[in-house]
Amino acid sequence: MKNSRRIRIYKYENWGELRSFIDDLVQKCDFMWRGHSSHEWKLCSSLFRYFESSKTVSSMREKLERKAIETFENSIRTSNPNIKLNSSVMSMAYMQHFGCPTRILDWSRSPYVALYFAILDAQEYPTIYALDINGYQNSIASKLVLDDYDGELLTDIPNRYYRLLKKESRVNFPIPLIPNPINVREKEQQSVYLLDMQIEKATEDMFLPNSNRFVLKIQFSKNPVKQIFRHLTLMNIDGEHLFEGFQGYAFLAKEQLHGLDSFGESTKMRVAKD
Repeated sequence: MKNSRRIRIYKYENWGELRSFIDDLVQKCDFMWRGHSSHEWKLCSSLFRYFESSKTVSSMREKLERKAIETFENSIRTSNPNIKLNSSVMSMAYMQHFGCPTRILDWSRSPYVALYFAILDAQEYPTIYALDINGYQNSIASKLVLDDYDGELLTDIPNRYYRLLKKESRVNFPIPLIPNPINVREKEQQSVYLLDMQIEKATEDMFLPNSNRFVLKIQFSKNPVKQIFRHLTLMNIDGEHLFEGFQGYAFLAKEQLHGLDSFGESTKMRVAKD
């Protein structure tokens, strides 16, 4: 993949250069980050991947998505009436969290959380994406024509606005959201979202032209992965801290498959040894 008008690409072979580049970016702008195990994976929503793999025709995708959201919301109203789902976007956030494909892409405010997900199942060139939140938001704000909208970053999109945006043919680019965490896991992972406003193409193909000022793809060699894991462990970025309960323990156990002498020993384990 070459640089395009939508995404700028960088490539690093060692951890020192990669870490220095990330730290420089953090100092310059407020970024959101996403990790991929392979540089070959396109930036796209889980719903788009699902429909592509199942070969769902375009005319059915919106209908099936609406049916899925309605089913989830009706089930919540019946079984958990205390949970208030204020919008379809919020419903999608819960659905995504519990394993249903949606048009939401999960990102993090932390580059190191993104690194963790990139290297946990690293292939030849794992990758992290970085999106300059404010720069990108400023580039799309004028196209979000909504009553009382001041151009600032959104935490949610009420249904009446969401329906209007979906009807607007110009609004087919992804929209960043800075939500209130729905649970402990989202808080620990510093979760933010990128909401795909269409599900016919990959998200990365729908950034506006010249978005490469704001969207970066950072590929790096698999060789320093164990070194990166050691660094992340010292920051308490591991399965035990990023996930709750048994899921966290399972991720921590998965890390051990790479070799305890290399990385993955949790803070508790290191303290016990000391």
